[in-house]
Amino acid sequence: MEKNDFPNVARKKAIVTMAILGLTSLVLLFGGQASGDAAKLLGKWVGRTDFGELVLEFRSATQLVFEDETASYRLLPGIIRVQDEEGTTEYRYTFRGETLVIAFPEGFQVEFIRVGAPPKTAAPAPPAKPATPPPAPPAPGGDKPAVAASAQVGTGEAGDPGWGFKFRPPAGWKFQKSAEAVILGHDAIAGMIVVLPHTAVNIQQVQSQMQQGLHEEGINLSPTGGFRSAGTSALAGDYGGVFQGERAKALGLGTLSPFGGGAFIIALTTPDKFGRELRAAAEAVARGMQYFRIAVSELMGHFAGTWVTMTKSTETQAVLKPNGDYFSSYEAAYSGDLSGGGAWGHAAASNDRGRWTVRGDKQQGVITITYANGNQTQIRYHVHVERGETYWNEYWFNGDLYGRKR
Repeated sequence: MEKNDFPNVARKKAIVTMAILGLTSLVLLFGGQASGDAAKLLGKWVGRTDFGELVLEFRSATQLVFEDETASYRLLPGIIRVQDEEGTTEYRYTFRGETLVIAFPEGFQVEFIRVGAPPKTAAPAPPAKPATPPPAPPAPGGDKPAVAASAQVGTGEAGDPGWGFKFRPPAGWKFQKSAEAVILGHDAIAGMIVVLPHTAVNIQQVQSQMQQGLHEEGINLSPTGGFRSAGTSALAGDYGGVFQGERAKALGLGTLSPFGGGAFIIALTTPDKFGRELRAAAEAVARGMQYFRIAVSELMGHFAGTWVTMTKSTETQAVLKPNGDYFSSYEAAYSGDLSGGGAWGHAAASNDRGRWTVRGDKQQGVITITYANGNQTQIRYHVHVERGETYWNEYWFNGDLYGRKR
């Protein structure tokens, strides 16, 4: 059963709606340090909605109370990770002046205003700043990308066997990995770095995807100039735009693996806080990439098979073969009675074929379909969970429930 609360509050109380944040708007941190935000959050907050007030209190750096329910939490860059009796849920947050804005996983957003003065413990010493700026790194891509000896991601490394790359974060940078991206943050450097896998097969496709920018609900980033070479296997470009109502500046790097695919690296913050340290860290990530052939055999084996979804008059089948071949078919049949007697009917069918790959894990991730004409589409999936039970032969593919055909 999916969680719809923070925690266990009726959905109707979160009435300020917005579209569910997409992959490209993952936890974009606009300048707060995680340690400073922990102190800033302490105290009582009230969110006012058409259905009344929501009361949220951060009692310590690890405990909060929401609508009289107590839960443990951990603060990550741009994320409040809540642990309660039903499990772990992550809530994106940001500060707009003195207002705390929390985005609920199902797409709701609520603004909270502080009630009273913050506790005295909410004024910690400011984080230490680096004594001297780090030296400017060489070109991030290099002329010869490093090739990893194996697909195993070791301790302290970020990456995934299904992405085809791994890297060691720069000194002082912490990271969190999801099924779709790696997010890096720093206690003393404002901003964040997001690392995303891609499936481009040459540098021209990398540039084409970078040229499109990022345009989803709550985020609009476009290139502010041309792209420059960052070695034979990487491109760099500057971006500007808006994230959740605030101006944003970003550096975008696109790297290409010698085995196909690669990484997009996005360093983002507000224009006044975009500095040399953030840029240098993003370039260091690109420079330190290690590539290997994508090891997806186990995950592809899990999804290989025929998946079906049906309505009263339609049937859609998706065939995922272990060797990477993809087939799909769609059939629709409609019928009814004619007013003058008799009956009418209509049938339609279509078929597609191509290749498929998957990245993520057995619970959630992305399946990429490459059609015969070269076009690609991405299907976000997550396993069906109901009343605490996981159904491994049922998955939600882009919002539609599919079952494995036996």
